[in-house]
Amino acid sequence: MPSSTSSSETAAAVPVRPPADLWRRIWSLALLVALLLLGVWELGWRLYGFVPSVEDDWGIWASRRRLLIEAPEKVALVGASRIQLGVDPERFQRESGRAAVMLAIDGNAPLAVLSDLAEDPRFNGSVLLSYVPMFFGETAVSDRRARKWLRRYRQQTRSSRLETTLRIAVQERFVFRYPGLAPARIWEHLTAGTRPRLIYAPMRTDRYRAADYDLIDIDQLREARARRERRRQQEAQPLTAAAFEERIKNLSLLVRQIQRKGGRVAVVRMPSQDAVRSVEAATWPRRRFWDRLANRLSIPFIHFEDHAELAAFDCPDGSHLGAEDAQLYTAALVKILKRNGFFD
Repeated sequence: MPSSTSSSETAAAVPVRPPADLWRRIWSLALLVALLLLGVWELGWRLYGFVPSVEDDWGIWASRRRLLIEAPEKVALVGASRIQLGVDPERFQRESGRAAVMLAIDGNAPLAVLSDLAEDPRFNGSVLLSYVPMFFGETAVSDRRARKWLRRYRQQTRSSRLETTLRIAVQERFVFRYPGLAPARIWEHLTAGTRPRLIYAPMRTDRYRAADYDLIDIDQLREARARRERRRQQEAQPLTAAAFEERIKNLSLLVRQIQRKGGRVAVVRMPSQDAVRSVEAATWPRRRFWDRLANRLSIPFIHFEDHAELAAFDCPDGSHLGAEDAQLYTAALVKILKRNGFFD
């Protein structure tokens, strides 16, 4: 017969589970602490000077590209970083009454994107094409990223679209989602004795980037860009007359395809200054490239040198406009486009 002692030992060996409400309290406290730490992290970086910025990648580009399907009243802004920092879609719409969609891809030639719009039967809007001398007059132009983004745009799944939408919703609201503030990056700064750099050209959800050059060492940036332009000049292989003739024919074909669908095309040469402008003028002369294009295509060609209201703008780094000037430039550009019948 079991003794009372053995019975009590058996009973004591049975584990006692905390009640369900205790677990709820534990998890609630853990969540509260996590949110508090995240809030302190967010507030700290905002006080330091950071603002939310959406990360530019193929997913957000594809979401903008999709807005142009069956949208005859919209204008596609096609080019590279100059138009992305220099033409504000919101200001463009206020001044013109037409919605503008930013399809610029930093550092990439625009012809792959223009070709995609021309060949897509669902696109029947208009195009404002940013002309950069190197991209139109160079033998080896970089469009690798543009082709990659176009390919992924065409293959994008519904789940990927949802993931992009959710990611953008977080990035546009919270500083802590900026990759430069990831814990691993902060640790690198701590060990190196450096500080995280503020985002001088944060990107909005419409892919416009408003540049504030007061947040960066502008002399260092200007010198770095000048060195890069001089290197480009040394490595440049400008198109021969015959090769440029083929490029003109290709561009003319794309323009006609867009026009047949009811759209319009205009080409704009945005401002550049100092070393950047000198290299461009010497390596890809206006007379040899821009003027030949403008004389062959019956569409508006708007060069900043030809319009007093566009020529006076300052490019702090030699190649891009600051946020305040971008607002004025966009308004002035829209007026010129109106005079040229672009919105008729």
